[in-house]
Amino acid sequence: MRTTLQHTYDRVTNLLPRIPAVAAKSVAEDLYHRFRRRPFTKRAIEDSVVVYVRHKWTSYDFRVTTMKQDEDEVVEMIKPRMREVLQSWLEPWVDRERLIGLWERCGLLDASEGKGEGRFEDVVMRGWKVCYFGGAEGIGNIRQAVTSRL
Repeated sequence: MRTTLQHTYDRVTNLLPRIPAVAAKSVAEDLYHRFRRRPFTKRAIEDSVVVYVRHKWTSYDFRVTTMKQDEDEVVEMIKPRMREVLQSWLEPWVDRERLIGLWERCGLLDASEGKGEGRFEDVVMRGWKVCYFGGAEGIGNIRQAVTSRL
């Protein structure tokens, strides 16, 4: 059991090298319990990480359970935060196509209004972002600007 769990942890940290150890441990345990002795794919890791980010690194649970907001609206509201967290867990030199591919597979891209389905508008992420520290959202400073298609 221990070696399988360690192997799962290693696969998570290989996919997302800058993921915090606690997050990688939680995702690895989730994968281990869901798949037990069956093999799992890179997509399964990505899906588990997205679920973990949604519930632990955003205000999703608070908004849905306490504030009784519509789940679809909340998902649309937290997409930027989820993209930010996932990007911070990848290598700093990650290429644009890999980043966009990850966001697209996880359903985190926003379709631009008025351009038709399937198109995404270019957005430059820079300046100030909302950060999530200890259960409270606050403003944090970003050190680098990243251009991506959202």
